[in-house]
Amino acid sequence: MDAVVTADPVVTSAPAVSIRNLTKSHGGPPVLKGVEIDLYAGEILGLVGENGVGKSTFMRILAGEYTADSGEIILDGEPYHPRNPAEAKEFGVGMIHQALHLDPKLTVGEAVLRTSPHLRHTPEDATRSAERALKAIGSQLRPDQRIAELHPAEQALVEAARLYAERARLIIMDEVTATANAGELAAMHRIARVFAAQGRSIIYISHRLTELHDLSDRIAVMLDGQIDVIFDADQVTPDHIADAMLPDGYATPEHDRAGHPTDRPLLEVRGLTVGDKLSGVDFTVHRGEVLGFVGPRRSGVREVALALSGTAEKATMQARWDGREVRLASPEDAAKLGIAYFSDQRHEDGLNAEHTVAQQLAESGHPETPEQVAERLRLQEEHLYAEVAILSEGQRQKLALQRWVTEQRELVILNEPTRGLDVGSRREIYAMLAEHTERGHAAILFTSDPTELLDWCDTIAMIREGKLTRIAPAAELDDLEITRAMSARAY
Repeated sequence: MDAVVTADPVVTSAPAVSIRNLTKSHGGPPVLKGVEIDLYAGEILGLVGENGVGKSTFMRILAGEYTADSGEIILDGEPYHPRNPAEAKEFGVGMIHQALHLDPKLTVGEAVLRTSPHLRHTPEDATRSAERALKAIGSQLRPDQRIAELHPAEQALVEAARLYAERARLIIMDEVTATANAGELAAMHRIARVFAAQGRSIIYISHRLTELHDLSDRIAVMLDGQIDVIFDADQVTPDHIADAMLPDGYATPEHDRAGHPTDRPLLEVRGLTVGDKLSGVDFTVHRGEVLGFVGPRRSGVREVALALSGTAEKATMQARWDGREVRLASPEDAAKLGIAYFSDQRHEDGLNAEHTVAQQLAESGHPETPEQVAERLRLQEEHLYAEVAILSEGQRQKLALQRWVTEQRELVILNEPTRGLDVGSRREIYAMLAEHTERGHAAILFTSDPTELLDWCDTIAMIREGKLTRIAPAAELDDLEITRAMSARAY
């Protein structure tokens, strides 16, 4: 790694937030081992680190969801040790979580104002207040839209409007663009800059390193429960940041392009229709192939994934599996064929939160010892005998995918498989996918990351307004074409 410059404060005034020797364990080995950092008013501080190094625990302490074992937090000159999120909110601290669980029955306006009772008078007043908050952050969402209709990336915009309405002064944005398309990513960046311009302090967590580099003033790297180094963003490159995140001795898994396509069809689908959202879609996925799907929000792309996993309502199709006609109308039908669905709803990952990691591996018939798997997936050995529930979201993702590769599912449907994963974990998922296709199995990929589509897929299918508009070899496409295919605007 080339020489880098450790950051000095971006301003000379006193810190808005000062953290000293923060520690935390969850009943086992310490997760935080003396975190120390300052944050300034009007600053966007990028925070990165591998999955499992303690970022989420650190943020949840600031947001009042966890209590630190020891250490000191000073917020605007006053001691700050919230016992719950409500107390954190009283101090002006708010967080947008990586895994959002907004009530789907709420309207956007109700969700924006649900923690701001000072803005609620009459229904008309509430609507105007929500409209002002949405307009202030530059969102095109309407107060009368239902949360159930929104993609997770759009729900993150709702949460940003909520923090604007709350007048939060320390804002934590945890992987808010993990599944965002280009337009949503740009919108979230505008919002972060609006907050900073108002003198609010921002902690911005992302594994999209180019994004983080372009947005942040400084970038803090967590390693093994501590802040290891802080960079001035304009003094480093994304590659510098990636190198700083990875432990000494880390070796990138060896792989070539994930797919190894043959001319043998595994799944042939004709006339796939899902209510009024998708109509007459035909495609084939071959053994050894990775087939990607791309399209704007509400284009019908999500319905393809749901239909193939047997979970879509009002889905009809003709399907052939290894040349024979089959029924694909329920999750049970899909499972019998050997189809696994990795949902974008992470609570549906199929893991038992109360089991230990070792138990989970044993149930899947894994041929390696738990210790071997822990080394390959870069899980701390003590995690093997702890409950799955304490794992970070990224660690759970790797464990779930490893399970399906081990179980020899012939077709794996991956919906945002690297959401929230660090750079090393992404490489490991890529290697798992290569291993899967080398066996003559296949995968279908749904992701909002154009680079991932181009790097991982052999073939890419484009959906717009419920219709299949193009299928092309990935080698014939580029980043601009994929970005346009994701855009709501027709080119």
